[in-house]
Amino acid sequence: MGNLAHNSVEEIWSAPSYVAFRKRFSRRLDLYERLMPPIRTDFEGLSKLEQATEKIASYFATPEFQAPEPCQGCPHLFGY
Repeated sequence: MGNLAHNSVEEIWSAPSYVAFRKRFSRRLDLYERLMPPIRTDFEGLSKLEQATEKIASYFATPEFQAPEPCQGCPHLFGY
């Protein structure tokens, strides 16, 4: 994305490649927050949680919502 020995933080932060990188994660977070219901402590809440999780996983598998290429193998994305 950049090199602090050659670029300022502002230059790196504003670079189109880094803007696009951040936007990919922002879109994923927005989708997650929109689809994840408040979790209730009953069977209906569990059902809604499972449905939301499946829907989010299916969206995250599409090119539009995949993590950026360099991050796709990161264990953090898989909950580790």
